[in-house]
Amino acid sequence: SPMQHATTYTVTANNVEDCIGNALTGATKTFTYYETQPASRYDIILNEIFPDTDPTVGLPRKEFIELYNRSNKYINLAYYTIEDAAGGVGVLPNYVLAPNAYLVLCSSDDTIGFSQFGNFLFVDGFPDLNVSSETLTLRDNISRVIDAVAYTPDWFGNSSKSEGGWTLERINYNKPCDGQSNWAASNNMLGGTPCQPNSTLQTSADAQSPDAIRAYPTTANTVTVYFSEALTPSLSNNPASYSIDNGINIVAATTLEPFFNTVELTLDAPLQPSVTYTVTIANTFSDCVGNTISQMNTVRVALPQLATTNDVIINEVLFNPVTGGSDFVELYNRSSKPIDVQTFIFANADASGNISQTKTVGTPYILFPQEFVVVTPSVINTKQQYNVSQSYKFIQNDLPTYDDASGTVWIYSTASGAAVDMDKFIYNKSYHHPLLTSEEGVSLERISYEGGTNDPNNWHSAASNVQYGTPTYVNSSYMGNATASDAAINLPTDKLSPDNDGFQDFLLINYNVDKLGYVARVTIYDASGRVIRNLTDAELFALEGSLQWDGTDNDGKKAFTGIYVIYIELVNPDSTIKSFKKTCVVASKL
Repeated sequence: SPMQHATTYTVTANNVEDCIGNALTGATKTFTYYETQPASRYDIILNEIFPDTDPTVGLPRKEFIELYNRSNKYINLAYYTIEDAAGGVGVLPNYVLAPNAYLVLCSSDDTIGFSQFGNFLFVDGFPDLNVSSETLTLRDNISRVIDAVAYTPDWFGNSSKSEGGWTLERINYNKPCDGQSNWAASNNMLGGTPCQPNSTLQTSADAQSPDAIRAYPTTANTVTVYFSEALTPSLSNNPASYSIDNGINIVAATTLEPFFNTVELTLDAPLQPSVTYTVTIANTFSDCVGNTISQMNTVRVALPQLATTNDVIINEVLFNPVTGGSDFVELYNRSSKPIDVQTFIFANADASGNISQTKTVGTPYILFPQEFVVVTPSVINTKQQYNVSQSYKFIQNDLPTYDDASGTVWIYSTASGAAVDMDKFIYNKSYHHPLLTSEEGVSLERISYEGGTNDPNNWHSAASNVQYGTPTYVNSSYMGNATASDAAINLPTDKLSPDNDGFQDFLLINYNVDKLGYVARVTIYDASGRVIRNLTDAELFALEGSLQWDGTDNDGKKAFTGIYVIYIELVNPDSTIKSFKKTCVVASKL
């Protein structure tokens, strides 16, 4: 009769003889029988990775990959493979992975075990986990992708932990569609959590809709569309899920392995030069857990045109990042052409002014007219430092070394088969505002797109109210923001009632100044002339912006009901000094 699932049985052997008559009597062996099922994509995920074991923190000095079964299935891993980008293939032995169970995979050449932590397997051909970057793919016994990860040191989100001894942990196993945003360095004191729930664990449901990020014409008849997360191939492989304008039809759609976040569209007619097309994705389209696409369901695509000098210009540069931060260079397309950035090469200059330390972009990216793109070695560092919510105008790419005091940002293109200079900025820290207390983390912003790149008067420090940088959007120093003929301060309302009832809980102080460089000191006095709040001491103003007073004093206590005077003093390095007085009322309910 058939065995029952998850039941332990005992086999007893009596009077079994070998070939010369020696008998075996009363021998027993036990085993557990499981009804196994094949895995679907993301039933098993790569949950923790230990790529750099030196220096040790507390874990064995041994690379490992942890699997987690997030399904309700018992899955036999026999002949599953774990692969790396270099072609290394580790083949898993017979092993039944239970629902919600962890399993550590490591090399059979290693002698140190992980048995003290939990279940582990030695894997023949276990791939070498590169420290700099690696793509890992888990495939089932018929080579279907079950999960894949492409990590870099940037995924740690911590420059110290990325140096070794700490694992990368998946934050939320309920969000298998997500990439880098769902990984972080372990917080466990051992450096990792093999066979245990991750120290960064979150379990909220995935409610994030997929976004169409950009499109790129791989040929005149083929367009690749890039998405923010992994998709459901049964929908994303359907040509009816897409449309393109200007009389072209889509005849095939293929979701590309192993990440399933890019789709190759085949067109029935070629794209035409000098025409910009829009690809639209149907609202039935979904990510890998069924969230349908919502707002960002269109992308533009065009055949790129050859760029000439100054079609694309350097618009913002961070060459002196904060400790643990990353340099960035923002480009702006001031031409009327769609331009392919993947042909761009970044360089600096040696002492003789010759090209040095070249870094090719290599990422397919069409930069449309009047748009920005930011190139940085660490997108996550730059986004966090400057409070940028979207990463769609970033390219993660190594940059040359830029000296903190002075240097050259040099960009040229090889699209035409010859090197064509795009722009070259010979920067110096003296271009920064002279009253800055520190230049770390402060970008230099271009003031005018038409002004000369190497005119010191065309550059200015980013303002403090934008965290000293504006990657991916209009510069705080951009002269297009200037609308005032003189400095002006105004209050949209002169009353605040800081009681957190949602009505006039704070006071807004709007400013609009006539030129760059003003440093503001804003002080609030009560009716008796006593200082109750130093709102700013030396804030570098943009051309326009706002300050906010929440109705508290310097001790963080709510100000008393009454009349207050706001005194604003603006000081510019060119010796211009301006001062303003505004009155307001702190009110309260009777």
